[in-house]
Amino acid sequence: MSTALHTLSATEARTLLAKRAISAEELVRACLARIEEREPEVAAWTYLDPELALAQARARDRAVREGQAEGLIDGIPVGIKDICDTEDMPTEYGSRARLGHRPAIDAVCVAQTRAAGGIILGKTVTTEFAARYPGKTSNPHDGRRTPGGSSSGSAAAVADHMVPLAIGTQTGGSVLRPASFCGVFGYKPTFGHLSFEGVHHGAENFDTLGCMARTLDDIRLFRDVLMGFGQRGCARQVPKTLRIALCRTAKWEEAEATTRTLVDDAARTLGGEGVAVEELVLPAAFSEIYTLTQKLFAVEYARAVTPERRRTPDALSSAVQTMFKNAAAVTPEVYMESLARIDALRVAIDPLLAPYDVVLTPSAGGEAPMGHASTGPTTFTIVWQALNLPSITLPVLTGPNGLPVGLQLVGKRHRDPDLLDAADAVWQRLGKAAGSASPTGNRSPG
Repeated sequence: MSTALHTLSATEARTLLAKRAISAEELVRACLARIEEREPEVAAWTYLDPELALAQARARDRAVREGQAEGLIDGIPVGIKDICDTEDMPTEYGSRARLGHRPAIDAVCVAQTRAAGGIILGKTVTTEFAARYPGKTSNPHDGRRTPGGSSSGSAAAVADHMVPLAIGTQTGGSVLRPASFCGVFGYKPTFGHLSFEGVHHGAENFDTLGCMARTLDDIRLFRDVLMGFGQRGCARQVPKTLRIALCRTAKWEEAEATTRTLVDDAARTLGGEGVAVEELVLPAAFSEIYTLTQKLFAVEYARAVTPERRRTPDALSSAVQTMFKNAAAVTPEVYMESLARIDALRVAIDPLLAPYDVVLTPSAGGEAPMGHASTGPTTFTIVWQALNLPSITLPVLTGPNGLPVGLQLVGKRHRDPDLLDAADAVWQRLGKAAGSASPTGNRSPG
């Protein structure tokens, strides 16, 4: 066929696999060839076992011939962030403190992926314990820049067409920010919708499983898999009318000037397409989230790595050591009061969002920053993450250097299908401006 197999979306590949127009082995070999070509530059993977992946693919092809393949993503290659336990691969959490660690059993998200027929290609790079100390991955659009974090490898692998689907996690902005920097779709559900069992916690009151893909159809497909229902979920219902709240947040001036212009222009374009767009100014109390989460994250991240601190303290980075110091400065009273304040804001947001379908806001402050010492700030994701709301980043904007900039849509709690329907509607109106129907458009690297 004329289309290179590694560039297929999961949905496209699923159709061809079902027709037996391609085999799972052919698809996996194409993805492995892409990785071999690009991995020296991108460094998205921390562990690969090509023979294991091919064995999985051959087993899937045999099941098809015997009429036993019925999973939602039968034969589709998937990347797994290396804080998710895998029983047949190392899980090192991006840390020297866990080198060679072999879990006894899969994380729930990994088990669900396998049960749906997905082929685990390998483990993608994460920052250390999904915190702030960066891994080795570079941005596939410009190797001098960060891919974002903590789901660095997952975003880069999907953007570079190494794999159509990947799992990420988000505590402050670790799905949406790297997806924005790398130019793919990144989806973070309502807190608690996807099981975190078998995934290393960072801050347990905020940690959320998420996923990345190059199309919205793929996000929907993978969400259904990770929800664990074994069948397709809610039917797509693209709304004919849409009410959007443009929320610049209290940190608007921290976005690059070009990003502020891009977001405002996107809002005007949507308004010209018949979408009702109104500005939403959050009450001042919501600005507390930035300081509240600093205290809560310090305590909960430090608590999460207590086993490693006790066993191999010298293997932990200076960033983790600083986290321990920050946690020690937070008293039990301050910790509990901070949780109570966050809970109050989670209640207060609901009536503010009631008149709207979704909130429109930046996914990040701009294009991926130069350098690899930092994965970029969480300025425009952490508010919505702390409020437990579902969100998705759409690769519809292009910055001044020709690099992707994501547009974030935030939905109402437990209304994730409505968020995805709204994302479809916005993509239909703005996606053409991104360059093509492919999220990376003609910016595709390599």
